[in-house]
Amino acid sequence: MLLTLLGPIKMFVNEIDIDFILVRYILDEHCQDVNGRYFIQYEYKKEYKKQKIRCCLPSIKEEGDIESGERQEATSFYKDFTKLTIGKEASLGTYEECGYDYSGS
Repeated sequence: MLLTLLGPIKMFVNEIDIDFILVRYILDEHCQDVNGRYFIQYEYKKEYKKQKIRCCLPSIKEEGDIESGERQEATSFYKDFTKLTIGKEASLGTYEECGYDYSGS
């Protein structure tokens, strides 16, 4: 679990709360207003067949704002002067063209 200013971030696989590996990234000149940057790692295994992987902030009931970019899908949450973004490397609408073996929403 990662504790943030907006509450804990939790990860679920098929609705089961799981542990994940947390790696702190070094902030660079592109992240001058950022307090922290983390990589949440879960080792996906194809042999487990279809998996629903969900990363969320249980303390926030509202839907976040969807953001996307080149091979990046993300949702951002806001409270006062805090913005928290949970994203993944993906291009879900064209995942096969980009070489991913997963899709999602």
